[in-house]
Amino acid sequence: MTMYPIYEDALQLRNVTNTRFPFYTGLHVHGSYPIHHHELIEFGLVLHGEGTTVINGSTYSIRPGSMLIVLPHHIHSFVSDGEQRLEQLCCMFDMQILADALLEPELSAALLRVGDDLEPVLSLDEETFRNVRSLYGDIQQEFNSTEPGRNSLIRAKLVELVLQFIRQHPQMRDQTPISQKGKKKDAWKLVQYVNTHYMEESVTLELLSSMFLCSVPYISRSFKDLVGQSFLSYLHALRIRRASSLLAATQMNVSDIAAEVGFESFRTFSRVFKELKGVTPSEFRQAATAASAAEATTEPSAATIDVH
Repeated sequence: MTMYPIYEDALQLRNVTNTRFPFYTGLHVHGSYPIHHHELIEFGLVLHGEGTTVINGSTYSIRPGSMLIVLPHHIHSFVSDGEQRLEQLCCMFDMQILADALLEPELSAALLRVGDDLEPVLSLDEETFRNVRSLYGDIQQEFNSTEPGRNSLIRAKLVELVLQFIRQHPQMRDQTPISQKGKKKDAWKLVQYVNTHYMEESVTLELLSSMFLCSVPYISRSFKDLVGQSFLSYLHALRIRRASSLLAATQMNVSDIAAEVGFESFRTFSRVFKELKGVTPSEFRQAATAASAAEATTEPSAATIDVH
């Protein structure tokens, strides 16, 4: 039986009707949770329980004090250890909320690397854990409030969460900040749009040019400045990353995966995949299956799935 990742309409599932500020926060308590994806960015902070999470095909241990960021449409699942349940504070929201916060270019670029070359799970020290938990408490209080400026304060606290994650991340500590020379405030919106619509075949430089009323050369320069890659290289990297996750985590037909991630041509998909991964899609799946079998020592016990 072919296994497909579950698509969740996360806001509808949680009865969020405010389309002008698509945001949700709450405490998630669950056992093992199957592979799924959604259109929202997800911030999580584990309070109780231990287990693993698989994000884009890579496995990470999680325990109290683990903070995780899952970008839109990144495939992920959770497995709890034994019969214990995982408890985590969670914020889920449209990335446009952060885009509207006018993040500094280096912060935006770092956020877009999460789940790719920047690991999405971070173990916090005690002081940072207390600070982050306090931020979640502030966000929850504002979420339940009707006071003026509620959305602005939630947005500001989300930026603080991003900063806590980036500043504490060991892969970021020794890096030189990216120069802001020549950066445009709206360049982030271009990258954010591609990051959430990359699976659509229609995403092209010409489409972005018409949507955002800027020239193709400007868009090309913006991608180079902000993410260090050309538009097409960045688009291909997003699509191949998702294809890799599908190959490793599902039994979907390879040609179906090519179409799922936005390639019009299977030949182009195969060529780009081998250029980026060094192997064919079928070889990648075989290697992933063999690695998974070698790592599996015991079958995870079944657990009741509540809400995630």
